[in-house]
Amino acid sequence: MPVMNFFDAELKREGSKFFVEVGGIKVELAPEKEARLLANDVQSQPVTLGVRPEHTDVADKGITARVEVAEMMGFSVHLHVNAEGRDVIIIVPTIEMEGNYSLGDTVHFTFDGKVAHVFSKETDKNLEF
Repeated sequence: MPVMNFFDAELKREGSKFFVEVGGIKVELAPEKEARLLANDVQSQPVTLGVRPEHTDVADKGITARVEVAEMMGFSVHLHVNAEGRDVIIIVPTIEMEGNYSLGDTVHFTFDGKVAHVFSKETDKNLEF
């Protein structure tokens, strides 16, 4: 299984709500993540955002990426893309594919707030724990 994708992002705290901003999108974190961040009195700050390849979704809008490699891996395609200046892997189940992906194609992807991991830029530790 490919490793986690990492991005430079901003964690925003608005009252008791937390959002991550990356690549022009803003994603609200899941309530259980917000509760842990609140318990640790985490404030708005630059973070390293981690999202696993299998938790990314190709979408009409989202973080813009350029396809560098498309690998058929049985029931899924592993898209190796460049997004936000980083190498990123997106796993697309073949049942959800609409067409093929080619070198140089532009795609967009997003993720759900329940699968985002926020790490301190200073300590590299997960801010939830």
